[in-house]
Amino acid sequence: MSHFSIPARMIFIAIVVLTLGSRLSWAIEQPDCTTLAKWSTGHKTTDTITLAPKVVISGMFADDRTEPVYATAVASWTRNDFNQVGRWLKDCRRTASKQRDKTASDLLYKAYKLVSKTARPVGNIDKFRQHCTRAVDNLIGYHRSDDLNKVLELARQALQGADVASEMNNLSVSRSVKNEVRTIQNASGYLTPGDVETLSAKLGQGATAVKQEMAAQNKEFEALKRELAVVPMTHEGARTLDRLNKHPVLRKVSRQEAMDFHNAVMKKRQAISYAVQQQKAQKKAAAAAVPIKVAAHMEKLIRGDSIEEISLRGVKPGIPYLYAKKFMSTRFSYKAATGGDVLKEFGPTRGDTGRFKQTERRDGGHFELETMGKTVGQVKFTEHYTGPMDLNEPRNWLMERFGKPDQFKFLGNAIIMSWNDDGMNLMVSPGNRTTLPYRSPREYKSSLVITMWSDDYKEYLIAAKKRCNELRNQPMSELSVQDKMDIMKGCKS
Repeated sequence: MSHFSIPARMIFIAIVVLTLGSRLSWAIEQPDCTTLAKWSTGHKTTDTITLAPKVVISGMFADDRTEPVYATAVASWTRNDFNQVGRWLKDCRRTASKQRDKTASDLLYKAYKLVSKTARPVGNIDKFRQHCTRAVDNLIGYHRSDDLNKVLELARQALQGADVASEMNNLSVSRSVKNEVRTIQNASGYLTPGDVETLSAKLGQGATAVKQEMAAQNKEFEALKRELAVVPMTHEGARTLDRLNKHPVLRKVSRQEAMDFHNAVMKKRQAISYAVQQQKAQKKAAAAAVPIKVAAHMEKLIRGDSIEEISLRGVKPGIPYLYAKKFMSTRFSYKAATGGDVLKEFGPTRGDTGRFKQTERRDGGHFELETMGKTVGQVKFTEHYTGPMDLNEPRNWLMERFGKPDQFKFLGNAIIMSWNDDGMNLMVSPGNRTTLPYRSPREYKSSLVITMWSDDYKEYLIAAKKRCNELRNQPMSELSVQDKMDIMKGCKS
């Protein structure tokens, strides 16, 4: 059920009618029937008037005939105006018929038919004017480019009736732009000279605005390209490229220009990347060429002023293996390598290795322990460095600390110095070569190898070798399980 009562519904309908009536109002004035009948005699004329190239109508609608009657020229009539004139003619014809005035009735009828016939071509003027005005406004609002100026000029020629289809096809513009010009081309025959003049002036103003904006845009774009050319070949330059690549003017220039600029930025970025890498390589090479000084490091590592007392922070032959293993973590922060107590190798973690390499140009070193039973028999410490070594520096420090070595060998790129004192042996070999670096062997250029062992360990090795030979010569059936395991492990224990 409707929520409106009958009176309310009637009020609503009245409001709608009044609203529609205001929308359908006309600008022409209503003449009396006598004036209309006199005006209707014009249907007999063979004269024509041309409102637009494709709008030629009867001379009955000439300005000197319509303006005195309707107070306005026919060129400004809308379809509603024609409909209203038609209704007035019909009303007056009915009046003439009632008065039995056949002459007036016939004149009014023929005028009515001519008005109905003329409504459409004159109405086309307003329709195509709207279409054309919308197309002109759209063109003026399109993305600014050099091609847009050409388009606006062709649109102006199309308004004059020129065929510009082939010229438009040769331009690299969007389909929507071509459609707007085609709309103007199709509408040109239905536009009055006043319309053509007005729209041509609007296109001219738009072209002027586009030229001014393009001049400012091109100036800004050229400045951006000059800024790109002087970007320094550094990390800061790479950050500048990020800013330039997002510059607002790139959203205004043509797609090809923006693409070319982005490509230029990419090439510059690649060039900067290469230059930065070269700079890093040069710095790295220069740093790598600086000789490594290991004497200060040996001062911290080696304790004791005699061969008999020497240790590497407490690690030396003769101490229990469990003590040495504990020292690996408490005094060196080393971890056991894969193999644990079987291999008895200890070294820094991967993170510590990287830290040593970055700050001290070394890998942190690693230990290899040899045991005789539960006691350490031999200690071997190896450390690698990322630069060359001046061999005189460690040699002079060692001789100052322990005196003249019992043996000295010069191997070209390394030296070997060894001492023996009261059953303890020390051999130190600094050199510009690497011997199986703990990690990243290609990054290291020199090394330091410190080996300590006791005479007891030498005797232990001789006895172990003799026992091993004896075990290998015995039939397997006569060997104990432990003997077989010793053979498998190399017979050292």
